[in-house]
Amino acid sequence: MGKHVAPPKNKHLKGREKQGRSLPDLRAQIKDILHKDLKDLGLEKMARRRHQRGFTAPEVLQIGASSVLMLLVWLIPTTGWLRVLTFAAAAIFAGLPIILDAAESLVNGELLESDVLMTLGAVAAFCIKEYPTAIFIMIIHRVALAVEAYALSEKQRYLEGIRSVLPDEACLETAEGTERTQPQNVNVGDIVIVSPGEKVPLDGVVTEGISALDTSPLTAETAPRTVAAGSIAVSGCINLTNTIKIRVMRPFEESTVYSALNMISTEGKKRSDTEKQAFGAARLITPLALLLGILLAVIPPLASGGGWTEWIRRGILFICLSCSLSLTASVPLAFLGGLGSAARWGIFANGGVSLEKLSRAETFVFEKTGAVTEGRFTVVDVVSEKMSEEELLFLAAAAESRSNHPIAQALRLACERELPEEDSILEIEELPGQGVSALIGGRHVAVGNSLILDDHEIEIKNPPRSGTVIYVLVDGIYVGHILLTDKVKEGAFDAIEGLRANGVTNTVMFTGDVRAVARSVAASLNFDMVKPELTPKAKISAVEYLMATKGSGTSLAFVCAGISDLPAMERADVGIAMGALRYGNALAEAEVSVMGDDIRRLPLALRISRSVRRTALNNILVSLAAKAALLLLGALGIVSIWFAMLCELIVLCYTVFLSLKTFNY
Repeated sequence: MGKHVAPPKNKHLKGREKQGRSLPDLRAQIKDILHKDLKDLGLEKMARRRHQRGFTAPEVLQIGASSVLMLLVWLIPTTGWLRVLTFAAAAIFAGLPIILDAAESLVNGELLESDVLMTLGAVAAFCIKEYPTAIFIMIIHRVALAVEAYALSEKQRYLEGIRSVLPDEACLETAEGTERTQPQNVNVGDIVIVSPGEKVPLDGVVTEGISALDTSPLTAETAPRTVAAGSIAVSGCINLTNTIKIRVMRPFEESTVYSALNMISTEGKKRSDTEKQAFGAARLITPLALLLGILLAVIPPLASGGGWTEWIRRGILFICLSCSLSLTASVPLAFLGGLGSAARWGIFANGGVSLEKLSRAETFVFEKTGAVTEGRFTVVDVVSEKMSEEELLFLAAAAESRSNHPIAQALRLACERELPEEDSILEIEELPGQGVSALIGGRHVAVGNSLILDDHEIEIKNPPRSGTVIYVLVDGIYVGHILLTDKVKEGAFDAIEGLRANGVTNTVMFTGDVRAVARSVAASLNFDMVKPELTPKAKISAVEYLMATKGSGTSLAFVCAGISDLPAMERADVGIAMGALRYGNALAEAEVSVMGDDIRRLPLALRISRSVRRTALNNILVSLAAKAALLLLGALGIVSIWFAMLCELIVLCYTVFLSLKTFNY
């Protein structure tokens, strides 16, 4: 990132610094995700220390030197106290960082921290004269911590890359000129100036200038988007050609780039069930193995009256296997890797919980407009019965003058006459699931779908041509209709088939269009089911029915564009917002946001989510199976501490390696 820019000393900015988080605080918030996993286990001190260990040159040299020293003192023929002292010195040299961290953990009441347990195991081994074993415990644990630290460093590297997308500063236009400040210090309504090569700092409306924006940091799409006066400019995009001025429409903490990056987290309520199970298993294993180890070292020799050394050795094995680094390191890493891989393709999932829900999706429901089709309507025919075609189109466009719906935009674009002033259009009323009505020039105009005709008990034949039909009524009398078409998205068929190839068993299309139009689109894309002529309430009811009838343990995903279908999307297990870059509100409501318009990203998102969950479950199974087998064999005296710890290290390396692969989809 660029350097931190201090807020300017300017009257215009007084008090702004307290309104938002400072940039260093944002960095700290993102960086804190690194150690949230350990904090959830109550090991906060360990969380702060782990990132200092790793495969650094000094650490590798110390581990290597410790191994050589262990072999030397083992081979040197010493006896008595000299032998004890040489092994003690070698053990302290090998495990000094572990011993110091264990002491700090004991002071802070972290009795089940891994350094404490390994130090306890080494001391116990030393007490029964298993001197090489004590040193070996320290060396292997340092190697394990280095592997865990490497996993944390990969998290940090990824999060640093994500953080670089955040805008550093904003060029604020003030009464005194321009000032550079942090985006958090800019208010809604302020004007910011964005020069070529700079990031758009906040969401806003372009007030001056024409330019091309590179949206790839958020959408992963290479084609630039042109913006001009009246266009929406989204934070995080890069200005390519000309200087533009933007009037801020949202504070920084509600901006698109901040909201999108805030979704990528594996902490708190955003954790998946699989992650929670991994942490739950780790919390259970540590005290249970420790308790069993103590009982194993004490009860059998008391019962038999001897064999203390052998049983204590078996108890030490339990203590050394009580830590579950392979669970706490690899499982969250897998989900973070999946979130990161998806984000690189312009797909932002709201934490591990959303990614896991998506992995279980077997039913996909699509809202036709904007999700399956481009959502850019074009007027292809105007049929009038009681007035000129120009007048009919004018009345329809005027009635829809305050609507942001794609159909309303198409009507206004097709109308060649200048629309009346807003204050001359009275009694505008939204008719849910039907259209709009308004009082224009003393005439009551209603514009909408066939349900408007049903309300007025009007029966007419549907137009023979395929497309979306908008009917126009004046004072309750049918005066004509307007036919619009909406192009099916490129790659839509491939996307639906791609979902099937990844295990989706049921694809459904919802639309408010008439049955003939809906069936034509659904048939061309090979949908399993189509639900035409649905009002917003009917869509909610249909989603609730599908939710009630879906298979146990599966999820239902609802894909829509814009905010008109958010109530239906909220009823689904997984709400997916298509083209979320254009709809800031969708980011807050959706479980998964596809920032661009490419519907072919959906099979990719599903494939990533299922691979991540499969990796996480595999890591849990391998970790628990290996630990259970080693504990059982150790209790029977079949395996040694050396063999058991080497196996644990191999399992840790294997699970971390698998999790790191999720970063590279």
